Amino acid sequence: MTEISCNFCKIQNKTPNTAKFFCGDCKMDLCEACSTTIHKLLIHHNPEEISQKDNYCKIHSIKLIRIKNDYKCPICTFETNMNQQEVMKQRMNDLLNEKEKMQRQCKSLQIAIEELQKALEVSKQRELNHQSNYEDLELRYYDLVNKSEKKEEIIGEADLLDPKFIKEIQPGEIRNLCSLPNKRYKVRLTGVTSGTVYGSAFYTDDSCMHTAAVHSGKLKTGETKVLFLETKGSRSSYKGTSQNGVTTRDWNSAWNCFQFL
Repeated sequence: MTEISCNFCKIQNKTPNTAKFFCGDCKMDLCEACSTTIHKLLIHHNPEEISQKDNYCKIHSIKLIRIKNDYKCPICTFETNMNQQEVMKQRMNDLLNEKEKMQRQCKSLQIAIEELQKALEVSKQRELNHQSNYEDLELRYYDLVNKSEKKEEIIGEADLLDPKFIKEIQPGEIRNLCSLPNKRYKVRLTGVTSGTVYGSAFYTDDSCMHTAAVHSGKLKTGETKVLFLETKGSRSSYKGTSQNGVTTRDWNSAWNCFQFL
């Protein structure tokens, strides 16, 4: 191991002795003589053996603390967390800007639709020889209506855009995912009432997801949609209820579960 020289000896223009102590308060390496004489006057400083120097942050020179299963610098950890929050904030701002752009486009389309509606009313009152112009306006009108509806769908989906929506799953995969809480997924389901379901609002991960979606009101029987859900980890018990034509069952012991969003 490379020997470390005493900082106090260097300050006094002496030949530096080998440092045996380190003071985290003044960030100095000390030999035994300086530690017991000059440095001792700093009564609030608590030097430690030089071997403990590795327990201090090399950037901020403060003592590492236990964070979860490791020793880390609290300032470094705080700065890292702040950087991650800034990235997430920027991503959310980008999504909000995209949503606002879609809303402006929808508003423009709505104005164009209203203008075409007025033009259609005028066209309907014209003579039969203007029938071709009327049909052309009608086609343009319905084309704009379809575009408007599509923009509305995009805005509705933008409200659900979030970094946590990371994956589309199959219904049978849910049992392998519910042990980790607060994870969001999307799944395509078709409403049925014949499946077995445990719980209400929070459904056990072995419940029939198609039937649970009908019970929750997210689907009607025979209807197919992509739904969003969130894993909730384990709950101690589940109470069954009857609603939307589906009766669910009780479960009186701990089990992993999910919830539709």
